[in-house]
Amino acid sequence: MPQAGPASGARAADRDLLDLVCRTVAETLGHDRSAIGPGTSLEALGLDSVMIRTLASKLSGRIAPIGPEMLFGLRDLAELAAHLRRLTPDPAPTGGDETPAPTPAPTPALTPAAGSAPAQEAAPARTAPNAGPRPARPAVTEPAGPDTDTEDDVFAVVGISGRYPGADCLDAFWENLLVGKDTVGDLPTDRWSDSGGVSARGHFLDRVDAFDPVFFGLSAHEAAFVDPQERLFLEIAWEALEDAGLTGARLDALTAADGEARSVGVFAGITSADYPLLGAERWAAGQRDMPSGHHWSPPNRLSYLLDLRGPSQPVDTACSSSLVAVHLAVEALRRGECAAALAGGVNLYLHPSRFRMLRRSGFLAEDGRCRSFGTGGAGFGPGEGAGALVIKRFSRALADGDTVHALIRGTAVAHGGRTNGFTAPSPRAQARVLRQALRRGGVDPATVTVVEAHGTGTELGDPVEVAALNETYGQGAAAAVPCSLGSVKSAIGHGESAAGIAALTKVLLQLRHGTLAPTLHADPVNPGLGLAGSRFRLQHEAAPWPRLRDAEGRELPRRAGVSSFGAGGVNAHVILEEYLPEEPDTAVAEPDGRQLVLVSAPTSAHLTALAGRLAAWLTGPGRDTPLAAVARTLRTGRATGPARLAAVVTGTAELAAALGRFAEDGRAAGAVRAGTVEAGREQAPETDDLLGTLWRTGRLEQLADLWVAGWQVDRHAPDTGTAAVVPLPATPFLRTRHWLPETGPAGPAGHTTPAGPEVPAGPAAQEVREQVPVPAPPAAATPAPAPAPAPAPAPAPATVPAPATAPAPVLVSEPEPEPAPEPEPEPAPAGVAGDERVRRLVEFIGELAAGPGSGGAIDTGRTLVELGVDSIGAMNLRFEITERFGETLPLQQLSESTVDELVAHLSALPAL
Repeated sequence: MPQAGPASGARAADRDLLDLVCRTVAETLGHDRSAIGPGTSLEALGLDSVMIRTLASKLSGRIAPIGPEMLFGLRDLAELAAHLRRLTPDPAPTGGDETPAPTPAPTPALTPAAGSAPAQEAAPARTAPNAGPRPARPAVTEPAGPDTDTEDDVFAVVGISGRYPGADCLDAFWENLLVGKDTVGDLPTDRWSDSGGVSARGHFLDRVDAFDPVFFGLSAHEAAFVDPQERLFLEIAWEALEDAGLTGARLDALTAADGEARSVGVFAGITSADYPLLGAERWAAGQRDMPSGHHWSPPNRLSYLLDLRGPSQPVDTACSSSLVAVHLAVEALRRGECAAALAGGVNLYLHPSRFRMLRRSGFLAEDGRCRSFGTGGAGFGPGEGAGALVIKRFSRALADGDTVHALIRGTAVAHGGRTNGFTAPSPRAQARVLRQALRRGGVDPATVTVVEAHGTGTELGDPVEVAALNETYGQGAAAAVPCSLGSVKSAIGHGESAAGIAALTKVLLQLRHGTLAPTLHADPVNPGLGLAGSRFRLQHEAAPWPRLRDAEGRELPRRAGVSSFGAGGVNAHVILEEYLPEEPDTAVAEPDGRQLVLVSAPTSAHLTALAGRLAAWLTGPGRDTPLAAVARTLRTGRATGPARLAAVVTGTAELAAALGRFAEDGRAAGAVRAGTVEAGREQAPETDDLLGTLWRTGRLEQLADLWVAGWQVDRHAPDTGTAAVVPLPATPFLRTRHWLPETGPAGPAGHTTPAGPEVPAGPAAQEVREQVPVPAPPAAATPAPAPAPAPAPAPAPATVPAPATAPAPVLVSEPEPEPAPEPEPEPAPAGVAGDERVRRLVEFIGELAAGPGSGGAIDTGRTLVELGVDSIGAMNLRFEITERFGETLPLQQLSESTVDELVAHLSALPAL
């Protein structure tokens, strides 16, 4: 009789183990054994948290230790048995034909760098070298596999912006994180008049109703009907592009492979559309106007306004949306679809029904807090926010002289497939996406010393995540290298579609400052995590972030993994690396000397606020920034607007003083020239030689005069490229309230009464003295300074037409001023006084005609076309007439009628 071989013995052992698993499940859940088999799915068993813990305890006692979190990732009892089999120790080999296991490849020793700098001594290492591209510092990596990128396949974060609870800028955000500030609070009461009895606590932004329509070329009417999430995303995206120095000539220079300029992709994470629900309530009350809430609109509007020509798409994968957006941006850059990409996310709670849905689904923490990795987590605290990154290939960022905030080494996205419930996490699926990111980035897990986890703070969700981390980052040589574990959600709540970008931003700020921020509400620790004996340490307090050294003693850049897991199963992971530039070559650094500094903005009010913000920054955190770098960044990295300022100075202190004086009263004096350029003027081609001559001969005062008079002097400056492009304070937004009108008597759609502008936030706050941004007075009333005489034979500046403003759609020229009123007031149009419907309609026409964000009287003897009402405005007006008067006018008749004729026609109609 033949003896049973090792293979048949193993199969018998597997069958016995499977039978034991099935019996244990049946006994634990009280099911008939005959109804339980290898194909029985864990999902079909309807396990709740108590049953899962009981079953895990029984299996651990009978077979092998297994945590309840692992049961979420197993499809059926056959997979459960196979997993337990892997956890069961193999019998010792008895000799014979067994093949010895392969010896693992040696891993270089990793040790903390001696004397790792504490927080205040950590070098920021943010500016790229001034000269050509240089390779990144060597790093320990595993051998490249088929999916591993080359060294050139690394991506750089060159711009960053964000707005989070209790922090209108990233400096304030970092201060809150560093001191462990908990931003939880009550839901603001100014968003809707009736909450339907819903109350909630969470982490919310202030003044989500405020916006600056003038800055983005929108009317007040249109702004009121644009989703506030879209408005917030526009602001954050603009700030990130300004931080990267990519809103002016440098943006034009970003060309695609086919030579197309402004090759920038936009990827926006957004999951909710609450604002239209407010519109639906207005509809039920008889108001026939609806706000927009399309997910495609935020990225597409940004691409339209800024004339960006790369891919432009929304991303909705629930909680992982913004991190998936970063992955898509990197992939688009890798494929050559764009030369730069903006990726981010936004989340606001704009209707109370969303809290009711979250509560009924069991997602909502009643106290509004995320207890990331702590005991007692029973849901997440809702959080609001928005953030954006600008990303380039690392090699191009170096060549362009960008500031590099950090490097992106690897990204990965994958769905978890069918798990134990639609929203249930899976440790296997999470581990898989972590492995993909490590492999694609060629990153050794042992070199990653920080993990910014998803960390929603639920009893079983957090142990699932730790199990996945142990399976990927906690094996082999990596197990001996300590790794900090934390989650930004503990401080600012779960931002849903903005959660991933908030986590990335936290890690970028930790890299910048060389410091680890604490995770709140994690003491006592969730006992189900099993952190004892693992490499992971919860970050309870702020502490320095030390660097590692390899076996040769080389200091390695800090690295971190960032996770974001969507409720629907889409998981994402990004690996960030600190950028350690080589020492700049001071021999080729551009000397400051006399510099022409050019500043511009959409309106005089914006220019005054920007001057104050720059002055405060130059006397504070930016005091050591080279003047040449400031001048080059403003000249090449900022869009050109109609309101202009120029100053010829020899140092940053002198520049700060000059800008500060201008900010006090808006008047040019001393080294400062200022003026407002009229729209639609052309610059003669023959002036190019003149401007080149003035730059070469250092006649900066003449160039300053020409700049404020409307000449495009910035495009003719000799650019050696030796001065870096540096992050400067963003142009302030003069934000006023724009919200859906309260339900009641029908009024013109979107009509709002703006409040005073919001004071620009941040450490460089500048008091805005003008109440509402208004068009500048006529050019004749405030003439621009006359340019200095130009050398013959060039034409005198006074006879050369001033140029049109630079083609940046986001910065709109101020509207032509209305003619001065006659001594006698004009009589009101016929029918206005006696018919409230007509009076409101005339006000609406005035808003459509007066320009973005403006209002005031109109010449009622002119047609809509003459008043500047475009086709979209005419369509809106026709809709209002149909709603109020029951008559639909042909567009041609509507456009060719004067306001007086239109009023006379409508006043004769019978009341509805």
